[in-house]
Amino acid sequence: MSHICLPPLENDVAELLKHAQSDVWIVSPWIKYDALRCIPEFVLKQCNLKVISAATLRDFLEETSDIDAFQKLVDSGAHVRLINNLHAKVYVVDSKHAIITSANLTNAGLRANIEIGVYIADDQVEAVVTELGNWFAKAKPIDSQWLNQMRTLIKEKQNAFTRASKQSQNATRCGYSLLGPRIPVVRPVANHTHQCLEEYDWRKAIMETHRLKANEELARNIVRFFERVFMHLDDKSLEAAYFGVHNNCVSVTIGNIWIASVSFRSKHVYLLTEDTYYWS
Repeated sequence: MSHICLPPLENDVAELLKHAQSDVWIVSPWIKYDALRCIPEFVLKQCNLKVISAATLRDFLEETSDIDAFQKLVDSGAHVRLINNLHAKVYVVDSKHAIITSANLTNAGLRANIEIGVYIADDQVEAVVTELGNWFAKAKPIDSQWLNQMRTLIKEKQNAFTRASKQSQNATRCGYSLLGPRIPVVRPVANHTHQCLEEYDWRKAIMETHRLKANEELARNIVRFFERVFMHLDDKSLEAAYFGVHNNCVSVTIGNIWIASVSFRSKHVYLLTEDTYYWS
């Protein structure tokens, strides 16, 4: 008989896992070390435990997942595989009992957040296990070598990531005070001739910035840079975008989020995207 699992879900997940006899599936994009307490020791050591997660470099840098959690799973003999765009959260025991939920295997997901889940049993679980098997077959397996390589990457990228994060946080805190005069933004047309600038066009605003007048080629490169930015915005985002020309920078913001910025003083360019921080 199926039923709803209400928050906090930690007890529901722990109760499910403690009745495992042979096979266990855990599907969670994010996994934190402290949340592994929900998995009984006998499950780690005796059951056929299959884990599907995301475990991207960004997850570790942002500490939404712990590399030590994956180390413990691998060292315990669990079969861990990765899917970068994973979003599902599923816990299955012996192909007979399952919880499909919004909760990751993290303290936030199981204890703090407002999450919900559905417990299902028997025949309903078969289709879920079949689908998980399909995912698992296509997913990337990880081992100790992969973990060591990831630890090296985390160490190499942590300082740069922290700098980019602080830049984003500072921009967010400043909020609308960073917005320059509203300039109408028109999506660039492919093969547009940069020399043909209409009055009050955003391109013209860049070209006439006093810091760029003396360097026309740099101004044109900045125009091309923002053309690419606008090309990647959907129509709704484009309508909400503010394009600001300031004393020391040109920026595109949506609400209080900086999408792209060129700073003349510090000579840097950064883009904030969903998956990666770019800077130069």
